[in-house]
Amino acid sequence: MSSTAPWGSYTATMAAFPSVIHIGTHTKTSLREDRHSATPGNSSKLPAAPEDPEPPEADIKAVLDLTDSDLTAKERECLVNLHACCSEYSLISVEKQPDKTEVRFKMLDDIKDFIDDEEKNLHERIFAMVVRLFRCDVIRPLPPVTAEGLELDEDETKPMDPIWPIIFPLYRIFTRIFERPDFNVELGKKYVTEKFIISILDLFNVENTMEREALRNLLHRIYAKILARRPYIRKQMNFVFYRIVQDMESMNGISELLEINVSIISGFNVPLRNEHRNSLLHALLPLFKSFQLPSFYPQLVCCVAQFIDKDPSLTEIIVARLLKYWPKTCSQKEVIFLTTIEQIMDIIDPDVFAKVQMPIFQRIANCIVSPHFQVAERALGFWYNDYFVELLQQNQAVLMPIVFPSIYEAKTHWNKTIVALAYNVLKVFGETNSELYNSLVKPYRVIEGVRNLELGQ
Repeated sequence: MSSTAPWGSYTATMAAFPSVIHIGTHTKTSLREDRHSATPGNSSKLPAAPEDPEPPEADIKAVLDLTDSDLTAKERECLVNLHACCSEYSLISVEKQPDKTEVRFKMLDDIKDFIDDEEKNLHERIFAMVVRLFRCDVIRPLPPVTAEGLELDEDETKPMDPIWPIIFPLYRIFTRIFERPDFNVELGKKYVTEKFIISILDLFNVENTMEREALRNLLHRIYAKILARRPYIRKQMNFVFYRIVQDMESMNGISELLEINVSIISGFNVPLRNEHRNSLLHALLPLFKSFQLPSFYPQLVCCVAQFIDKDPSLTEIIVARLLKYWPKTCSQKEVIFLTTIEQIMDIIDPDVFAKVQMPIFQRIANCIVSPHFQVAERALGFWYNDYFVELLQQNQAVLMPIVFPSIYEAKTHWNKTIVALAYNVLKVFGETNSELYNSLVKPYRVIEGVRNLELGQ
């Protein structure tokens, strides 16, 4: 086995999953039923890709012609194992006859060892059979995602997906092929068709987080290696983002797709092409409207930050969109929006900040007096950000009058933490710019003095 292999023996790994060896006795629904219970045409599916000619792996007889003199003994053995895993020892066959499980894992171990050995050339027939095996056992229709599944607490343990221990070796084998230094790009274009990309993206809707992570790694490798598929992958990922906003669908895998997008954006050349700017405006920024935002906002903010790094002039548009999409009834999302604004301000250029400072401070002022204490706390927390304070001090005469009334009003907030934060901000402001502070606080002191007189105090 090559020392570069990033995983251990599948047989050894499977010792951690003793209960899945006899799948039929541990699940109420068979894997065959699981694979066909969802309607292939349900709304969670991407639209069909343009018709591609069936790749050559469909011609099994040609692929398995072991009399070919250019095949080595090891290549013949690998092809036989791949064919066996597609037929006699396929996923469905193993479910029906659990005693075949160990034999299948041993064959997959041997296939993995062959793929790991970078001294051996990867014959086209082997690549074709790996793609076929992946299609047979991994690509499958998925049941609709439920809101309850999306809202499951992180501390809650989901039951082990019975299919995962059986298919995860296939992810490892397929991903490893793309990591080989001698990977043949032309073979990749030949077998990883647009139709295949659609099938991969469909699988991101699976509930199993481990499988979504494997999918993320696989799609990232495909994007990195097969340049001809990059535009199509970007286009279909954007369609997924667009769909969950427009159709209000519940979907898994958005955070993983956004993680891939972060890497993709970082590789964009500058100046940005219109296609990439449109991706930001029409696919990514609308995601802030999604009810699923709490589940993927860290990755979304990273995407936005990457665009700002590539083109600082986009900051003005991004801030305007965030203020337009600002939630009115969900305090959790308001906190997320405030966090996003602060993270944008951490990387903003002072000249660009001058263009967006007024609407930003007006929004912060509104949030400071929010009855939701977490929103108010997050807004007052801006004053603990050194760069924010530095930007504020450069234009205090304009900006402090916007937020001062809200800070002063927050002294009477129902939450004691907010009151303490407001007093602290006012104290620091009074110490750093007493002249401006006194001019702003004077009207309030006059009003308070009149009230005290009326009350006879």
